[in-house]
This record gives sequence, C-alpha cells and structure tokens, in this order.
Amino acid sequence: MATTEDLPKAWRPPMGWNSWDSYGTTVTDREVLANARFMADHLKDAG
Repeated sequence: MATTEDLPKAWRPPMGWNSWDSYGTTVTDREVLANARFMADHLKDAG
C-alpha cells in the first residue's frame, strides 16, 4: 500500500483559489470566469 510518508513536503501549503479543489478535472471556462468575476466584484478590498 502506498503512503504519503515518502513524498517530498511542500515548503508552504498551497494558498489562494485552486479550481482543482472545487471542480477536479471537470472545470469549465465558464466556471473559471464566474469565479474570477466574483473575486473581482467581492474580494478586491481584501487585496
């Protein structure tokens, strides 16, 4: 059985939005653009 113990460790955890976490391999351009639009409209003040 494979384990993650032998895998290299990340220097830092993944940060930011990642389509893989939400959609896996089924993400579409429409969904990416909708997320980008939401971030631009609602998260701009957060940096």
